[in-house]
Amino acid sequence: MRLLAGTAAVAALLLVFATPAPAARTGPVELGTAIGVPTLVSDPDPRYRDTARLFDALTAENDMKMYYQRPTRAVFDFALGDAMVAFAAANFQQVHGHTLIWCNDSSTPGWVRNGSWTRTSLLAVMTEHITRVLNHYRGRVSTWDVVNEALADDGSMRDCIWNRVIGGDWVEQAFRIARSVDPNVRLLYNEVRADVPNAKYEALLAMAGDFKSRGVPLDGVGLQFHLSENHPAQAQMEEAIRRLGELGLDVHISELDVPIWYLGPPTIPERLALQPEIYRRVAAACQAQPACFRITTWGFTDRLTYRCCNAKPLPFDEEYRPKPAWAVLQEVLRPGGPTRPIAPPPPPPPAPQATAASTGVLTVAARLKRQRLRTLLRRRALVVKLLLGGTDTASVRVTARLRGRRLASAVVNIAAGRTQTAVVPLGFGERRRLRRARRGRIVIEAVATDAAGRSAKARAAPTAPR
Repeated sequence: MRLLAGTAAVAALLLVFATPAPAARTGPVELGTAIGVPTLVSDPDPRYRDTARLFDALTAENDMKMYYQRPTRAVFDFALGDAMVAFAAANFQQVHGHTLIWCNDSSTPGWVRNGSWTRTSLLAVMTEHITRVLNHYRGRVSTWDVVNEALADDGSMRDCIWNRVIGGDWVEQAFRIARSVDPNVRLLYNEVRADVPNAKYEALLAMAGDFKSRGVPLDGVGLQFHLSENHPAQAQMEEAIRRLGELGLDVHISELDVPIWYLGPPTIPERLALQPEIYRRVAAACQAQPACFRITTWGFTDRLTYRCCNAKPLPFDEEYRPKPAWAVLQEVLRPGGPTRPIAPPPPPPPAPQATAASTGVLTVAARLKRQRLRTLLRRRALVVKLLLGGTDTASVRVTARLRGRRLASAVVNIAAGRTQTAVVPLGFGERRRLRRARRGRIVIEAVATDAAGRSAKARAAPTAPR
C-alpha cells in the first residue's frame, strides 16, 4: 500500500511538472490592425496614416507574404515591408509578421507551386525563405505567423504544395527552422474558422498540444475571427481561448472583421446598429482570458477592406470617422485611455530648397521590374526604383501610363545621389483597366524638379505584364 501511495505521489508530481503554466499577458490587451502598405506610404490623403497611428500594432495585409516578397527564388523584395516597419517604429508600434508560409497554392509563388520538388529540395526552399526573412526583420518584428491555415475544415491537413511534397510534418519543420534562425521572436500558428470549438479547432488544439509536449517551438496561436453568419457567443470564444492558454500558448485574435451582411435586419442602418455588440463580445472574451494578448482588426476603414459589396465590417467608416464599434473597443480594452505614446502626425515634407552648390546637372533614372499581371493586381501598386543625380533634393512625380493614357501617379522627394522606392497605388478603377487591357504595356514617366527650377525626365518601359 505504501509503495502504491508513493507511486501515486511520484506520478502526481510528474504531472505537475509536465503541465505547462497557463499563458498570461503581462499588460493590457493590445489593439492592432492590418495595413495596406501601398496606401500607407503613397496615399496623398493623410487620413489613412493618421488613423493607423491609433493602433498598438500593425500587420501587413499582404505585403510580407511569400507571394509578394519573393517573386523568384533568387529575388527578395522587402521594400513595402520595410516601409511599414519604419512607420511603426516612428509611431511606437509593434509589428506582427504575416506570414512566412501559407498553405494555399493560389497564394504561393508560381515558381514554388509549379516546381518539381523532392522533400529535401522543398525543405531547402522553406529554410532559405524563413532564414532570409527572419534575419532581415530581426529585432524589428516582434511576432510572426510562421504557418497560416494548414488545416481543412474537417480537421485534416489541408492540401497544398508544402503538405504534398514535404509530408505531414511540414508545419513542425517550419517552426523548428524559424526557432533555429531567431531564438527570441515569438512564433505563432494562424488559422481561419477555428474561432470556437469545432472540428478544425479540436484538430488545432491537438496539434498545439502535441507540439508543446514534444518541444516544437510554438509560442502562440492566431484565431482569425473573420466572422460570418454564425456569430459565436462570448462563452464559446472564452472557452476556445482558455483551452489554448492552458497549454501555455498566447492567443491572438488576428484578423477580426464583422460584415453586416449577416446581421439580420433589412436596412443598412439597422444592421450597423447591431455591429457594435459583436465587437463588444469579442473584446470582452479576449479581456476576460489572460492568454489573449492582442486583437487585430483586418483593416480599419470600410473604404479599404477585402470584404466587398457593402460589408462595412470595420471600426471606421469610409470617411475615416469612428463608428460605434470603435467606441466599444475603446470602452472594453482602453477604459483609461491609450496605453502607449501616440506620435503626432509628422509635418509635410519640406519643399526642395536651393543650396549654394546648385550648379550640378539634375538627372533622374527609373526602373520598373517586369511583373505578372496577377502580381500587380494582388499588390495593388507599382513599385518603381528611382535614382536622382545632381546636388539638390528634388520632387519627383512618377506617372504610370497604360497604352499612352495616365493610369496612376505618386510624388516623392529624393535627396541628390540617393536611390529611393516610389510606390504608385493602383485603386479599384486602375486595377479594372489593367484586367481589361490584359497585355497592355505599362510605361513609367519620372519628372524631377529641384528648387532651382531645373527638371529632368526618365522613362522605364518593361515588357508587358504576363
